[in-house]
Amino acid sequence: MRVLYTTYATWKSVALANSFKVYEQPVGANILHVWCGTRDVIYRSDVRATDYSDYNTSFPEGPNRIDVPGEDEALALIIGLATVLKPKSPSGIPIIEKSLPEGRRCDQYTVNFSDKHTWYQGSERNTDEVLVDSGDHTTYNLTTPCDLVDVKHGKVFNEDSLAPEYGTIVKVDDVTKTENYPGTTNGDYDVNYTTGAVTFNSALVGTEVVKLSYSKVGTSLHSIVPPAGYLMRIGYVEVQLSKDFGLKDTLKFQLWGEHPAYPGNPDYLIPYTAAEVYKTMDDFIVDSEKAYPEVPVLTGGDSWRMYIHPRVIFRFDYTTRAATDLYANMLMEIRVWLENDTECDGEYAVGTFYGVKEAP
Repeated sequence: MRVLYTTYATWKSVALANSFKVYEQPVGANILHVWCGTRDVIYRSDVRATDYSDYNTSFPEGPNRIDVPGEDEALALIIGLATVLKPKSPSGIPIIEKSLPEGRRCDQYTVNFSDKHTWYQGSERNTDEVLVDSGDHTTYNLTTPCDLVDVKHGKVFNEDSLAPEYGTIVKVDDVTKTENYPGTTNGDYDVNYTTGAVTFNSALVGTEVVKLSYSKVGTSLHSIVPPAGYLMRIGYVEVQLSKDFGLKDTLKFQLWGEHPAYPGNPDYLIPYTAAEVYKTMDDFIVDSEKAYPEVPVLTGGDSWRMYIHPRVIFRFDYTTRAATDLYANMLMEIRVWLENDTECDGEYAVGTFYGVKEAP
């Protein structure tokens, strides 16, 4: 065992940098027992000669005291000690301890590039537009039909958090009504998300004013943005495709951030890297590290909850590539989009960004 005259922060940072999982246990007010694997190191903030007897009692092997005059020498000694401390098996093979990344889980998910009704980030919000009675007092239409964003039928992961900002709201004489739950008629109406038409379960009198708030489908652009005040460290990206998927447009992937001439202004973001371009399915295969076994179709359940075609998954491992860190204070984001906003064929095409958030 060794006692090192250096700061604890320095010791721990070097230990972690050398792939240790560091364990700690307070021994006294100014003593911390630190160990890596099966080897012990004692860090003490105020080693004195009078402490040696108690120290030897607690740790029978006793200290091997090393006096160091400054941080540089201490750092060199710690690095040397770290090399010695790397745990090995009885046959001499280094033992690698896998530890979870620091920070809290922070995963994000793209829209479904095979369904434009999920393209909420590139949509345009319209509030309280008066609908036109079709004549039967049951179905009411937009003056100009259009595709609406649908965040109420299980099309987008965690859609409930998106509904207040992007979901449809129907009012009759300024009283908010309830949309039918998927597959039921337990509410007041259904929405045709391809035209914007609202059909009530029962006919109205005909004198009412029906209003619709909705998000009109626009571009396919989707941005992966770190939580405010945090760094988002991306470890892996998975692309999940239905087996009937068909690429009909070029998909692009690019890092953006604040303009140095306009710091903190989100209206003047600029590209930080060249775009990664996926023109063909072979581009996805060439750039990915692995693919998982096909996920089969499952049977049972409510039809709207289940998928129709098997899933194919490609994985991109950023822990083995250059770091992919997004800093909120630099307005950094990853943009993913279809070059011409042409929907892909098939049932499903979504990217999942697995990461953690940390203080910058």
